[in-house]
Amino acid sequence: MTKKTFYQFLGVEPDASPEEIKTAVQYLAKKFNPKMYPHNARVANHFKKIQLVYKVLMNPQKRAAYDAKLAEKIGQVQGTKDNNGLGTWEKMVYRVEIHWFCYIEALLLMMIPAYFLFIEPKFLVDFLEKSDFLNQAYIEIACSGLLVLAILVLQHRLLRQFTTILVITSQRTINKFGLFFKKNIEITHAQFEDIQIKQGILGKILDFGTIKMRERGENGQIKIIQVSMVTSPHEFEKQLMFIIKHSAFRPR
Repeated sequence: MTKKTFYQFLGVEPDASPEEIKTAVQYLAKKFNPKMYPHNARVANHFKKIQLVYKVLMNPQKRAAYDAKLAEKIGQVQGTKDNNGLGTWEKMVYRVEIHWFCYIEALLLMMIPAYFLFIEPKFLVDFLEKSDFLNQAYIEIACSGLLVLAILVLQHRLLRQFTTILVITSQRTINKFGLFFKKNIEITHAQFEDIQIKQGILGKILDFGTIKMRERGENGQIKIIQVSMVTSPHEFEKQLMFIIKHSAFRPR
């Protein structure tokens, strides 16, 4: 009997989002809670594995390493076809996640109006009483509008994190994004032209940045993959250049 992968153990797909993994773990942890089955060694061991799976799959670096190992060990592959229609093997090499810092902008934007509307409304009232040209109703409407905008920005960041996939395989780099109108951009290693990493000061400190890749096809058509707020962008570049270098002289 084939041993289950961590994804099969949780009952989720290999490209499951962190939220889907967390939900599956919570369900199993509740179902196999050792307190409900005292002195049951089998349940206790199962619960320990649930904790192990959670620690690995919820950590972007550990998950990427596990996915790469999984691809080598059991062939997490998908069938593709070359120009001649012949089947080729494609293994996942590296996968990245969107960095948590993408939420900070929305949270800061939310805190300002929330503070004046709910935490310290007296401060806003006292300030407006001293002003001859500011109307309290207009200011409150402006703060409420800013709060709604911040919530929408936060929702957009959540959607982007949980729907954006950036994966390096043995044959190409794949970028998928979007919830209802999903888009898929692929750059093959054979047509890869260059990669650029952009990081600000905070990006260098917290290890996130923007990845921009470019492919130039045989007909001169340019294809670009650009993803911002990526965790460990230089590790992504390292993995990409490694797989391109080691597959450059393989027959296609």
